[in-house]
Amino acid sequence: MSGAARILTIAPGRPFLDTLAAGLLAEAGGEPHVLADYLILLPTRRACRALGEAFLRVGEG
Repeated sequence: MSGAARILTIAPGRPFLDTLAAGLLAEAGGEPHVLADYLILLPTRRACRALGEAFLRVGEG
């Protein structure tokens, strides 16, 4: 990732982790291996598991 920092929002009422996972995959151009260069900080192990599950749902398995 290069360039200026960006701040993005997720609309209220949207499933947060599914929307985040879909946005990250879209930013990566649909190439999941590109996500290996990302650093995603989450507050708990439970949140890490939940985001992993969201990636599986959004990425269709």
